[in-house]
Amino acid sequence: PLIARFRDESEPLIDRLRLFAKTDASRLELIQETGNRIPFSERPFASRHFILDLELPPGTEREFYLAVDSTDTIQLNPRLIHADDLLSSERRDQLMVGAYFGLLAAMLLYNALLLLILRDTTYIRYLLFLVCNGLFIAAQMGVAYESLWPDRPWWAPRANPY
Repeated sequence: PLIARFRDESEPLIDRLRLFAKTDASRLELIQETGNRIPFSERPFASRHFILDLELPPGTEREFYLAVDSTDTIQLNPRLIHADDLLSSERRDQLMVGAYFGLLAAMLLYNALLLLILRDTTYIRYLLFLVCNGLFIAAQMGVAYESLWPDRPWWAPRANPY
C-alpha cells in the first residue's frame, strides 16, 4: 500500500487537528489526532509539523475530513507527501533550524565573552534580547514545544504571545 503523509507547514499553533475517514456506512471514524494541546510524546510523528498518516491501497478511493480547533488565528497549508519525500523534507527542515539556532548560540557565546572581557553592561541587555528573541522564535516555530516542554501542552499556547 501507498503511505502518503499529510503535512501541515503552517504555524504550529493549532490546538487540535483531527483526521476522520468516511466508512462504508457513511459514518466518520477518527483515524489520528495531533496538535498543540496533545503531549508531544503522543503525536503520531515526532515532528514540530503536524504529520498524519494516510494508508491507501493502490487504486482505492476514500474520503477524509480534517477538523481543526484553535483559539489562535490559523493559516492552513496542508500537503500530501509521499513517505520518502517527507523524510528528506524533514531532514532539510531540521538542518535549517539547527543552523539558525547554532548561529544564535554562537552569537550568545561571542557576546558573553565580550561582556566578560570589556565589562560593558550594554552586552547584558543584548544577551537578554538574544535569549528572549530565540525563545520567541522557538515558540513560533514549534521547536520550543518539541524540545523544551514536550509534555506540557498547557504551557505551549501560553508561551506564544501571539
